[in-house]
Amino acid sequence: MLARRVSLLWLVLGLVLTGCGSNIAGAGTLARTANMPGSSDSQGGADSDAAADFTAGLLPAGQFGPDAVADPLSAADQVDSDPRQLPEGTVFSDPACATASEPAPPDPDVYAGQSVVLGLRRLYVQTVQSPFEGTPQDPRTYAGGLGQCQSGTVTLPNGTIVSIAFSALDVGDLGDLSGGRRMDSTAVTPDGQKFVTTMLSADVVDGERVVSLGMLSLVPNQPVDEVGFRELVATAYEYQHEALG
Repeated sequence: MLARRVSLLWLVLGLVLTGCGSNIAGAGTLARTANMPGSSDSQGGADSDAAADFTAGLLPAGQFGPDAVADPLSAADQVDSDPRQLPEGTVFSDPACATASEPAPPDPDVYAGQSVVLGLRRLYVQTVQSPFEGTPQDPRTYAGGLGQCQSGTVTLPNGTIVSIAFSALDVGDLGDLSGGRRMDSTAVTPDGQKFVTTMLSADVVDGERVVSLGMLSLVPNQPVDEVGFRELVATAYEYQHEALG
């Protein structure tokens, strides 16, 4: 149970600092909300049609693995992924990381997203949105794969110290512009337990759209498959390009 809670905390921190989003709500529950055509939040008309079109660009769950389960993820979930989801009293050693984690509500004209859990071993977050310029999903905002927060520590109120470090992730020459990042987190609890988690993320620009994919292992101290992730990023880009034109 401790490992599960730690993994979910890494997810919040990682998605906040790397521009992806997922709402973590009380008691370690991964909350997913939908903003799809026909839902209570839907605007109707042409906007709903556009959202439906972008939803068609999301990979089917089976592309992630035979036991994958996908759920819709709304743009509002990204707003909810901010430091307020971290325990009160959390301290960043590097002010740049604290600044990078401040909420920057996305305001896409069109958006579709999903979270995909693969057998409780990995979590993927995929989004397709437009426009991309000026958003955390714009690869130019993290030149060299890093961005303004490159490394540092986060101290939690219970005394757990989390060391984080970003590095560039080569995702190949995809679309009009592409980039990837790797975030390695190492946590040491007050009683000496150590948890190592890696998060991978990538953004590929396709005209006015950007398709983004993030992956986090839900099992600490496990290696990640960068080759497999890069292949999945290429698949996600090609799929949305064919589906959306």
